[in-house]
Amino acid sequence: MLVRAEVSLENHRNVMDRVENHAYWINKALLEVSLRRDIVAAERMLIKCRAAAINDPTWRLSLAFISVLKGKVIEAINLYDAALERHVPADMLMNIEDYVQWWLNTHDGPPALYLLSAMLNAHGKCDRHLALTDLTTFEALAPPIDAELKLRVSTLRTELELPDSSGNDIKYESKNTNSAQVGVWATA
Repeated sequence: MLVRAEVSLENHRNVMDRVENHAYWINKALLEVSLRRDIVAAERMLIKCRAAAINDPTWRLSLAFISVLKGKVIEAINLYDAALERHVPADMLMNIEDYVQWWLNTHDGPPALYLLSAMLNAHGKCDRHLALTDLTTFEALAPPIDAELKLRVSTLRTELELPDSSGNDIKYESKNTNSAQVGVWATA
């Protein structure tokens, strides 16, 4: 299916007289990393988007994904922050979340993608429950993290556990039962 997507993308470019806009480069970059795991080529393509579409959040969100794959989690968080400050259409957020979840299911990590998913759910989709689930998964799977990242994670957790507009606290309690993690949502 990904090979067909790449062929379709190239056919579209050929029909458009080989015009390469930022949407082309974003899609091409994600195909490079998905088909060939070529992180360097994908990053190079996404950087081309910066000059062509400085205000488009899509290339930032895609570059954040690449940054996580390179182990640069703080860089990824900063890119997500910058992207989510702009208007990101809901369907784009859903597509990004689907892609990240596909990657996690297909490639089993890295755990920092759960943190990006938590940020996307918290700040992009305003889905506190799903954000807390992703954040809890990140905390359970992540290797030891540095002080700056600990602060960002702690800040996000505090923000997500604040009372909602109705005054209810939302907490996610993780319980281990025979090595299986069971989550319990509670409102106060």
